[in-house]
Amino acid sequence: MAKIYALAFVSISEMRDSKIDSLFSEEPETFSGKWEFIWQNNSNLSKIIDFKSKTYKTLGGAIRSANLLTKNNSGRRLRLRNGYVDPKTRLWVNQIIFDTSTHKLVPIEVTETWNKTIDNLIINKKETYEREVAKLLSKKV
Repeated sequence: MAKIYALAFVSISEMRDSKIDSLFSEEPETFSGKWEFIWQNNSNLSKIIDFKSKTYKTLGGAIRSANLLTKNNSGRRLRLRNGYVDPKTRLWVNQIIFDTSTHKLVPIEVTETWNKTIDNLIINKKETYEREVAKLLSKKV
């Protein structure tokens, strides 16, 4: 079965814990711990995996893209798709600085979530189409 990968914005301390766990298992190179944000198609970050998330069909492609994006965006401010209130400072945050000494972009497997998202989109489109057809049929004499 094919897998879908996305890029997650993860703290290095969380990566360390995940690498220790992966040493004792035979898991692939994907990150399986707690991530903070997902990379989006428009170079924003989001806390949810949805249709706007940048996805990859191969693990190698995701790793290459993560390395390139880390190189190009290191030290820059990255916009968040949806802002939030930081619990520590109690301030509204709508962008973060990509500091490679504290965070890293790593591939994660999102196949199950991605498939659910696509299934929900299919259901929504189908229901919308059926409502439009019913509306047109009701106008028929």
